[in-house]
Amino acid sequence: MVFQRSRTGIRAVVPALLLLLTTACNSAPRSEDHADGWVGERTEQNSTLTVRTVSGSVWAGEGRLIEQTAIGTETRGEDDLLGTVEGMDFAADRIYILDSDYYTLRVYDFDGNHVMNIGRQGRGPGELAWPTDMGIDPVRRYLVVREGVMGILHRFTLEGEYVDTLRPGLRGGLSGSILLLRVTRSGVPIVPQFTHRRAPDTDLGYISTYVLYPVDQNGAITDTLQLPVYDHPSYVLTAVADNQGNYRPEPVPFGPQEVWSITWDGALITGYAGEYRFAIHYPDGRRTVIEREAEPVRVTPGEKEWHTRRVNAIMRHFRPGWAWNGPAIPDTKPWFVAIIPDRSGRLWVLRTGAGRPVEGWTEPDDWRGWERSRAWAEEAWFEVFEEESGRYLGRVPVPDNFASRPEPVIEDNTFICLTGDEMGRPIVRRYRLELPPPA
Repeated sequence: MVFQRSRTGIRAVVPALLLLLTTACNSAPRSEDHADGWVGERTEQNSTLTVRTVSGSVWAGEGRLIEQTAIGTETRGEDDLLGTVEGMDFAADRIYILDSDYYTLRVYDFDGNHVMNIGRQGRGPGELAWPTDMGIDPVRRYLVVREGVMGILHRFTLEGEYVDTLRPGLRGGLSGSILLLRVTRSGVPIVPQFTHRRAPDTDLGYISTYVLYPVDQNGAITDTLQLPVYDHPSYVLTAVADNQGNYRPEPVPFGPQEVWSITWDGALITGYAGEYRFAIHYPDGRRTVIEREAEPVRVTPGEKEWHTRRVNAIMRHFRPGWAWNGPAIPDTKPWFVAIIPDRSGRLWVLRTGAGRPVEGWTEPDDWRGWERSRAWAEEAWFEVFEEESGRYLGRVPVPDNFASRPEPVIEDNTFICLTGDEMGRPIVRRYRLELPPPA
């Protein structure tokens, strides 16, 4: 299956016979009121199912994440310390953490005890030069480690033995926390590549985006998946930093962005955060669109004023006299900042809420301080949906200092993610998900 760009989203190119077999009659919105408390509407049009949550949820209350293990606190000694976490995964009772500072996969048991390291710095067999992301092949029980700049995939057994290196030749050029290597349930690595493409049928010119490539067990590329082009203003500011044309980009605070991910079955999730609406594009041409009616979160005047000062301080370091050259800060916050699929058929939509001033904040001395030091903090939470039905399940609070990249790994009631401590040190935590009963 090849997915192509279009003005309104992803268009699947399939044989005419398949189109004939999968095209269904259009249907009017059908209201559904379930005994569990969820109220919504379902609309089917050709191969697209749209599910809209009008009110209520499946769960009777909020879910909870109860901490079980913390890795990176130094309580167990030097082996507990983490550097730069590019990815994580788990199998059975072991947690695998890709640490690019140490050029290794660090392995721990579920209690947080260090078991072993896999790989070391170098360019030989079983060695890592620039690891950027990772995943676990559930079919062959291999660890797959990507070196994005070199365009290769290393494979190890879960016990740490080097297997081989695949060479699809896809170079990322960015750090692993921005990329996402997904190894599907069928054992297919899907590799993203950062690129610039001309947007067809629009006046957007060249855009920065990703192309996604499934790779077979011999390292050959078998398909191409491209993200959609959205017809909206680019919420990015720029400052030309030197006479060679190098520039500094800076997102407009609270400007809605495109969000994407890949399910564990290889479906592509895409959404534009200017509306509470996202789509799941299945390889067979089907599409499920999930929507929810909700109240927007307003940006307070204090938040807007501080973020304006912050952007000006950063950009004027690169270009003295710089003036705002993009869309204004919106009055409301984006509907979501990430969509995270789990292995149990749920979609975790990360949202942010009202801001509050940080006690004791002092104005930084230089632009780097403006980058790191925040005067405003935001509430954050997940709104969880069931992929198969599109129904809204309920809300789960986000752990303190939660990082959405690299993506957390979630299955059943196990939730593993990257966080930090008060000193900014990386800590990988394992939580037990406790769900309320049905409404």
